[in-house]
Amino acid sequence: MTTKNHRERMVSRRTLAVGAAWTIPAVAVAAAAPAVAASCSGTATVLTYNNTGGANSYTGVVRTVTIPATACRVIDFELWGGNSGATVYGNTGRGTKITGQLTLPAGAVTLSLIVGGGGAGHGIAQTTIAPGGWGYGKGGDVAAQSNANLSGSWAGAGGGGSAIKVGANLVVAAGGGGGGATAIMTAQTGCTAYSCGGVVSWGGSGYGTGSPVGYQTLYMQTSTGTHILWADFNGGSNGSGGTGGIGGAVTNFNSLGAPYFPSPKETYGAWAGSAGGNIGAGSQSGGDGAAGTYGSMSGTNGSPPITESVGVGGAGGGGYGGGGSGGCASIYDYDKCQAGAWGGSGGGAGGNYVGGGGGVGLRGLAYGINPGGDSANGYVKLTYYV
Repeated sequence: MTTKNHRERMVSRRTLAVGAAWTIPAVAVAAAAPAVAASCSGTATVLTYNNTGGANSYTGVVRTVTIPATACRVIDFELWGGNSGATVYGNTGRGTKITGQLTLPAGAVTLSLIVGGGGAGHGIAQTTIAPGGWGYGKGGDVAAQSNANLSGSWAGAGGGGSAIKVGANLVVAAGGGGGGATAIMTAQTGCTAYSCGGVVSWGGSGYGTGSPVGYQTLYMQTSTGTHILWADFNGGSNGSGGTGGIGGAVTNFNSLGAPYFPSPKETYGAWAGSAGGNIGAGSQSGGDGAAGTYGSMSGTNGSPPITESVGVGGAGGGGYGGGGSGGCASIYDYDKCQAGAWGGSGGGAGGNYVGGGGGVGLRGLAYGINPGGDSANGYVKLTYYV
């Protein structure tokens, strides 16, 4: 099981380097932005906006703000994409945080603000949809389970992207986080011969690496720890350069064979993740995150109906190219003490854009992640002087 310290180390590694979600900016980003007060004087006006629908918001409105012609042409901004929904261990993908300054052309300028919502969490035996956050590129949903008697994995819906536009021209966009996923295991009470295990998968964050690196594994093993059946699959990737991230791949199934397998009542299944949407094809002309991967099995090979057999992969975040969703798998054997495991891997984050447009320039950019918790909404803050 992933420990708290291990999860914190995973987060630390993800925040040390800019990941694959970035579009290469046309402006220098290494230098810290000077304070607006150093360039402008007068009375400060501070405007802050959250998503209108609260947490788990899959609807929203585009706000318009007109910066008067009398205002200083340099204004501060702070832009956050929405976080993904929670899983049982809180493996939340974080939206990107971008701060810097906009340099406006002369005259009154109207900015359009799109504030991404946080994605919802998908719980065990949930029979309603877990919606992704609204925004510039909507976060991917996680589908409802088809039967309340089916227990399943926990998975997060994707966060929505946030953006600033001038008319139809995109100025800057911050992608939403990808949903994590958690495996669950079961075994007949008192069984000691076999056990099952799985993974806890982080969703992708917009600032840092993509969603889980390497294989995610579900396994069945003997009491001595020898794996006898296992399934490997990957997480989805972040959106990049306006192109949606690819879905997590199911890489293989493995079995040691006799005397352990094949079993007359063995069953397993695997489902690959989906690609995120490209720029322009999704909400508010962004790229939508891919819907969470969903798969289930009924009884096969003489097994009775399986009541715990749903694998769910995390959904992708929305943004400048949506994140791909993670893959998922299930393994089960009625003859091996009814042991089984099912779960999924995380979805990728939405992509980011820092290019300017509509005569607006950017400078002094800095990056981070949305500091809010599970399902936290995006955020936009503007400061200008008159």
